[in-house]
Amino acid sequence: MRIVLVDPSRAIQRAMTDLIVPGEHEVFACSHGQEALDRIAADDEIGTLITSVQLADISGIQLCAAARKLVGSRRALFIIVMSSTDDYEQVIQALDNGADDFIRKPPFPEELRARLRAASRFTSIQRDLIRYATTDSRTGFLNRRAFCAMP
Repeated sequence: MRIVLVDPSRAIQRAMTDLIVPGEHEVFACSHGQEALDRIAADDEIGTLITSVQLADISGIQLCAAARKLVGSRRALFIIVMSSTDDYEQVIQALDNGADDFIRKPPFPEELRARLRAASRFTSIQRDLIRYATTDSRTGFLNRRAFCAMP
């Protein structure tokens, strides 16, 4: 699975990448939210976004909302927000703005890997549902609803 990781700290980026890569994932580390959005827009194979709450240009919560708006309902994207605080208000805001999961920073390695396995299952099912909803099962072409929704 391709993952975009957003954190302003290079040390956190390196540590998180070292935890993630052994799970056979490809990680694209970014320091800024806009850089992450550009990466997600350019690569349809990105299935997970992991972002810190505190970023330099926009907040991680704003990034969640922007990423959800960017991918819309036609693309599977699992969003994990991470924070070093236990502020439950942030958890609620993140989930209300499009996050699928919330993890404490720094995460326990096995917990992070388990959450990434869950993200992989979730995006796989979501991709199947999107395919079933937009293509004709007999021909494999776009169905009427998907064809009419094209820009």
